[in-house]
Amino acid sequence: MIHRITIPLPGEPTFNMDLGDGPQDAAIRWYLDRQQLPEPELIHLLSRAIRPGDFVVDCGACTGFFTLLAGALGATVLAVEPGENNLPNLYRNVAANRFSIDVWPVALGGKAETRDLLIIDDGGANSFTQP
Repeated sequence: MIHRITIPLPGEPTFNMDLGDGPQDAAIRWYLDRQQLPEPELIHLLSRAIRPGDFVVDCGACTGFFTLLAGALGATVLAVEPGENNLPNLYRNVAANRFSIDVWPVALGGKAETRDLLIIDDGGANSFTQP
């Protein structure tokens, strides 16, 4: 089941996330169930650093929390996410908001090559290497 949650940020901005019951949303749900935001120090830093009109690249966007944060702050965002387990949630979360966000369903690296991506079944933290 999908639940739309409005995430309040320090100051005025908010954004919507469609959170499901899957493991990709478990960490966000854990914080929100406790009426907290994940990584508050990073949110504070980004809230001070990102200005309307900035361009932000979120590499490893997962389900889009920080992508949406940057969008809510007025940035144009490029969300890069190769994980097929994260992409449906990321696309759904981007669609739940009216921000300037493009999603690239690819991985980034130092050279052009094709590699296998290890999909972690119990969460969205995928990897090119074995854990």
